[in-house]
Amino acid sequence: MIPLVSIIVPVYNVENYLEKCLDSLVNQDFDNYEIVVVNDGSTDKSKEIAERYQTKYAQIVLINQENKGLGGARNTGIEAARGEYLLFVDSDDYIRKDTLHLLYSKAVEQQADMVVFGYTIVDELGNVIKIDHGFENEKPTLDENRELLMCAPIACNKLIKKDLFINSGIRFPDRAWYEDLRTILKLYLYVEKFGFVHQSLYFYLKRKGSITNALKADRLFEIVDAVEDLLNYYKEQNAYEKYKDELEFIAVYHAFYLGSVRVAQVDYKHSLMPQLRQYIQGRVPDYMHQKYLYRLGKSRLTVLKLLDKRHYFIISLLLKLKNL
Repeated sequence: MIPLVSIIVPVYNVENYLEKCLDSLVNQDFDNYEIVVVNDGSTDKSKEIAERYQTKYAQIVLINQENKGLGGARNTGIEAARGEYLLFVDSDDYIRKDTLHLLYSKAVEQQADMVVFGYTIVDELGNVIKIDHGFENEKPTLDENRELLMCAPIACNKLIKKDLFINSGIRFPDRAWYEDLRTILKLYLYVEKFGFVHQSLYFYLKRKGSITNALKADRLFEIVDAVEDLLNYYKEQNAYEKYKDELEFIAVYHAFYLGSVRVAQVDYKHSLMPQLRQYIQGRVPDYMHQKYLYRLGKSRLTVLKLLDKRHYFIISLLLKLKNL
């Protein structure tokens, strides 16, 4: 029987978290699905754990490969997946028992190419850091619902029709940070209809040592590369002018605001601070009057103004106080 949904799970050195992840996947109240586990060259006991689950559960397909990074592991999963729809679950995260049932039902009901849903960020003790209940605007096309472009560009809170990847040729980049930003927002151009589930179904673990938290200032400039990759793709598809305001906000928020804040967390004197400012001045010269800056909220807008005035030390102090 061909599965309706393929869950793709990239695995790399997550022996302490993998069982909880896989338990949440094998116990779905949904019959026809497969779990494609891609062991991306793990050097801990992750492979042995995955093999044990593969032996016990028929719906698990295990692929072992040399390390290609998160994007490369996801791409392997895409090629191997047999399902009509794909769900990406990182191997230290987990999902609700009714996730597949709710998402697939919504996809069929609305004939959607992509279903967007909510997520919860938790720490290693299970404490809730943030709850996102899903996207409020239910207009089904990108033209009608441009705010989608400016929301979190993450892969894991979306059920995605496999044909979007196959027909567009879009894949995740290998060994690159901000791989979701480089990939998911490109797929939007090929979605004829979006669906929405207003519930938090995915639990994202914010842990020490994860890719997201491994702040290395020298690599943070890759956020500019990711933004440029996205903007150039929209130009190639003759869609840049159509979504210019939204794309400029992405540049301001991700490349300048988030990039600068992350560098300031490491070293506010780092040479990347003025480089990021120089980039946004060239890409969006009037960035302090960008159409969608109101989406930042008061506190982030205050930080943006401090960045504009080059008050990097003050930003560093604010970040330390927030961490405390």
